[in-house]
Amino acid sequence: MTAKRPLSYGVGPEPVLNCSPASLHTVDQPAKKKRSTKPRPGREHFRKGKWSVEEEEYTTRIIHHFSTGLLTLPEGLTLRAYLAQKLNCDPMRITKKYAGASCLGKRVYHLCERSPNTNSDMERAKVELCHLERVFRARVENTSGS
Repeated sequence: MTAKRPLSYGVGPEPVLNCSPASLHTVDQPAKKKRSTKPRPGREHFRKGKWSVEEEEYTTRIIHHFSTGLLTLPEGLTLRAYLAQKLNCDPMRITKKYAGASCLGKRVYHLCERSPNTNSDMERAKVELCHLERVFRARVENTSGS
């Protein structure tokens, strides 16, 4: 049996690569631009960070009533934009919170069919959300004042 020789694609010896840890850091790469931790202009007042229990409860009910079409909103408004407005936060904060299965970015509002029961359901939804919004806003004011 004959010994196998390595394939050679060029003339002369093959180059030897230096894969030592020290050599891996010496490659010239363009310097990465450092990301600023400052908020974008016009977004300094937006909420950020951890979600409070009150904020999550309020958001959950908004999502429910949005999905059932019981809110008085313009047709075609996205849930992500509406939540960002109501919670006074960057839309990306909504996206990060509800990434994956819940994927809110593409949900668009469509008003439900009107019936006598629908009007009373819409009024109940409005009252419920007003109450939850007051609780949420009170929490925000109490935590921002301390």
